[in-house]
Amino acid sequence: MKSLRGNSSSNRDAILSTNQKDRPTGRVQLRGCTFGQSNSISPDQLFCGGNLEFLSNARRTVHLTSEIKSLLCCEDLPGEIDPVSLDQYLTLGYVPGPRTMFRGISKLLPGHLMVFSQGRSKIREYWDVTSQNSTVPCSDNEEEWLEWLDANLQEAVRLRLVSDVPLGAFLSGGLDSSVVVALMRRSMTGPLKTFSVAFDEAGDYDERRHARQVANYFETEHYELVVRESPLDLLNKVVWHFDEPVADEAAVPSYLLSTLAREHVKVVLTGEGADELFAGYGQYYYVQYLNELQGRLPNLAREAGRCILRFAPDGGRGGKWVGRAHKVLLGLFCPLPESFMQFGQMIPDYVRQSLYSQQFKQVLRSQNELPYECRRKYFGKVVASSALNQALYVDTKTWLPDELLMKVDKMTMANSLEARAPYLDHRLVEGAFRMPDRLKVQKGVFKYILRRYGRSILPESIWRRPKHGFSVPYREWFNGPLKPLVYDSLSSRTIRSHGFLEAQAITKFLHEYFNRGRQGEKETRTLWALVCLQLWSDLFVKTNRVEMAPTCCDRHAVGASIAHKNIPTVASRNV
Repeated sequence: MKSLRGNSSSNRDAILSTNQKDRPTGRVQLRGCTFGQSNSISPDQLFCGGNLEFLSNARRTVHLTSEIKSLLCCEDLPGEIDPVSLDQYLTLGYVPGPRTMFRGISKLLPGHLMVFSQGRSKIREYWDVTSQNSTVPCSDNEEEWLEWLDANLQEAVRLRLVSDVPLGAFLSGGLDSSVVVALMRRSMTGPLKTFSVAFDEAGDYDERRHARQVANYFETEHYELVVRESPLDLLNKVVWHFDEPVADEAAVPSYLLSTLAREHVKVVLTGEGADELFAGYGQYYYVQYLNELQGRLPNLAREAGRCILRFAPDGGRGGKWVGRAHKVLLGLFCPLPESFMQFGQMIPDYVRQSLYSQQFKQVLRSQNELPYECRRKYFGKVVASSALNQALYVDTKTWLPDELLMKVDKMTMANSLEARAPYLDHRLVEGAFRMPDRLKVQKGVFKYILRRYGRSILPESIWRRPKHGFSVPYREWFNGPLKPLVYDSLSSRTIRSHGFLEAQAITKFLHEYFNRGRQGEKETRTLWALVCLQLWSDLFVKTNRVEMAPTCCDRHAVGASIAHKNIPTVASRNV
């Protein structure tokens, strides 16, 4: 952790000091460097934000760190949970920046810088996805865009291969990581090490054959990890390194994969960011197609549809297909900032309201801030863009840095492993935002331009392979080794101790899940989010009882005293 007093001689400071002439504009020319945040200690203190820079500002002193837990040791921080952040977490599965779960601690957003001078700090944006890029093609010609993608993606990979320590790549056998490995092979003459993870449970949890096919095709030195042990001992370790709850079950295999890779290399290249740049998820097709249909509907039809939706039940109440139908109707009749919010919710509104205590609901009403407003506000910055680009922009500003990259960064750093993401090279990001929509989604094919590019460098079975998410058998874990943990961490006594959830509602939810077999994806993800929240509370919070202030016009908090815990023991693993 850094406080803005004294001098620094770290490598990052030395690098930044060579860029002092660019400080007034905030343009720090460090393309290809591996850190997203930078410090430069000088008369005016400059900090450039990435997704792992946290700060607190108290008593005219700014504390800066890459881990929240080090800030919790500061006596001038109250260590109180922010109720809005808690509501955002249970809505989205993560806390969007600049908030964190703690009042008084903020994230310095990517593309932002903070200048601290004479006891005051000022934060402003110096780069955005929408920044101008003169290198992109001026036409809609597909071949020109393929040439641009080839040149810029090759350069992005080449720049991230600069290292004086061994490096390798995470390889799932999907399109994104396979393209990275293919381009690494082009630029590397020595051994190329790749790493994959799979689960021993039956079902669609093993992608090793796809990863092996890519590894054999490019003659890599391939290592595999098979998760056979219970995640019980590992969960506390993962939650500890996150510092705040993140309800992404893929963090468990990500941690183990990082442990495996660190035995052989110190740097890995990953495929993060490709889905958000080139539209790799199904909701982007919904956005593009339904928005086109909405534009053809008469105004009267759209108004009638919105009236119907006002009286229709929440789509999540009727199962998967009713939920999808509800999203389609929203996309047809409602403005994009309203309809797209449905895709970002982990726990639907009606479920959260049934789980919240009356006391916590009262606290939230006093805040007057909707949990997904943090995502909705970004639509205002790209109103002139296509509906598809608006959706991609919102996810790139929120879900990507605060959930996906947070997971990768935290789990790799926990193992002293550095992760680099070539797809997030700023020139690629700027160019992708200007790429025609038809090159991202074409006739129902997601990431069309990247698949087209993959045809020239990958086996056909890989570039044709449909999108496959990182499947984790957490439903099987809940019905097996994690079941005692669930009942212990979500017991009525535990729930009543903090006061923001309704004990009777949690008991009913567990009964429905385990005794009546309501174990759909929505219910399982809700359970995962609740368990991660309670484990986080056990590690970081000693007393987390909801406290009601005498007046509701101030910002209230869920009072919390920080319990300084020892780091949990490392879990065992099998390979």
